Amino acid sequence: MASRSERAAAVDTVFDRRGSSRDKASPRKRRATSDGREPLVVYMLPDSIKALKIAAVEQDTTASAIVTAAVDAWMKKAARGGAK
Repeated sequence: MASRSERAAAVDTVFDRRGSSRDKASPRKRRATSDGREPLVVYMLPDSIKALKIAAVEQDTTASAIVTAAVDAWMKKAARGGAK
């Protein structure tokens, strides 16, 4: 697994690409919701996707809401130094 500094460098590289002259010539429009949320593609195994969608229906919520709550909880744990 990549070290924290390697992952940070990869993230910096992605953000650096956004500011390239090519992007300035033709800026990409993002679909955003009225509350400012933006899309993110995440690759998951089909069984995990199916389970997530079933859980969302059973809990009368959305897959996006479940994933957002999970990421928020993980980030809180990471801020305390507990996530790996």
